[in-house]
Amino acid sequence: MHAQYWEALDWIASLRDTEVELPRSVVEFNLPRTAEFLRLLGTPQAAYPAVVIAGTNGKGSTAAMIESLLRATGLRTGLYTSPHLHSLRERIQINRQLISPQDLADMVTEMRPVVKRLPSVLGSLSAYEFLTALALTYFAHHQIDYAVLEIGLGGRFDAVNVVQADIAVITHISFDHTDILGHTLDSIAYEKAGIIKPGVMTVTVPQHATAATVLSNIARERDAPLFIAEPEGLRADTSATLEPYAFEADLKQLGLQGIVQQENARLAVATAMLLRRNGLNMAETAFTSGMTNVFWPARFELLQEQPLVIVDGAHNADAAHKLALSLYPYARERRLILVLGILADKDHEAITRPLVSAASTVILCPVKHRRSANVDLLKNALKPHLKGNVLVAGDPASAVTLALQLAHADDLVCVTGSLFMAATAREVLGHAVRE
Repeated sequence: MHAQYWEALDWIASLRDTEVELPRSVVEFNLPRTAEFLRLLGTPQAAYPAVVIAGTNGKGSTAAMIESLLRATGLRTGLYTSPHLHSLRERIQINRQLISPQDLADMVTEMRPVVKRLPSVLGSLSAYEFLTALALTYFAHHQIDYAVLEIGLGGRFDAVNVVQADIAVITHISFDHTDILGHTLDSIAYEKAGIIKPGVMTVTVPQHATAATVLSNIARERDAPLFIAEPEGLRADTSATLEPYAFEADLKQLGLQGIVQQENARLAVATAMLLRRNGLNMAETAFTSGMTNVFWPARFELLQEQPLVIVDGAHNADAAHKLALSLYPYARERRLILVLGILADKDHEAITRPLVSAASTVILCPVKHRRSANVDLLKNALKPHLKGNVLVAGDPASAVTLALQLAHADDLVCVTGSLFMAATAREVLGHAVRE
């Protein structure tokens, strides 16, 4: 990696980091500021059509599946996601190739002078807003055919929501970031539904009745056709008629594993079906190719066989519950060693409850993040559900190493609680190198 690249990363790091120090409310995300910055850059997001994805869980996996489907059709795709696991460059990909260090450095050099032209009344640009604009500009420079864009947090005020998408996709909605998005499901759903634009097709999964009502009402107000990716088929919100899927979400055929991926797969296939209805030329073979070849790391990812090591970025109650269901067939016949690190702003008891009762050993550690939870707080959270013993490690790498030392060849090690934990396990086992 050359000096110009590291200088570019240092400059990005000098901007406000709303991912490390979360804002007090969603309104602190300044959408007009991002919109003006993009206008000064020449409105690059208007150069190509896009899919925008919001939701609580499954956004990254669904984005990866939709991108894979579009690429299987022969399109040149841009993929923008967050956060990253090992390198900031993972967030910005064309045809699943990470932006190169040279390209990222060149983009920063090109865009830095434009930051100074922003009116001071709009406030200072955050690192996330700059990266979003960088991705959208990079995609325009490289003449992509389609962009798949993941919302970072919420939806209504997220920087990605400056994009006028061809289709809005909303994954499962549950409780997360409640201090920012609200403490009720309807308030959280309202923020996620902010990506629904007037007249734009929207597709979601079956939601809790409260969230479903919010999405349905907002779609109706904005005259946006709403579709539900039901287990049995795709249904318009105002109809009982089910359209069969172009690809059945059988876990044996999916490139991604874990029970939750069936729901994400139905949503991705439904999105492609709606895009095809909108005029996209997609052959039936593209559905099979796209869904079987998709890859997205750290989501129920099997890293090795003996002992069996599974990593998952589950970081809220709903994700932890679904992870526990996915682990059950494996943990039934194996001793489970659970490696757990969670951020401080999460519901620790709700995350640990479905996971620790099946574990013979739980290894706790702080996450390598400013918002890491105190290990003693985690101990108290899991005590009511614990049947095995608890060990403490000083950091994620030590925790993973300890788990591997304790595990026999026929045991199961699961590393979870945060994507930061999953990333460390991938690095310890040689699947990636941190920049």
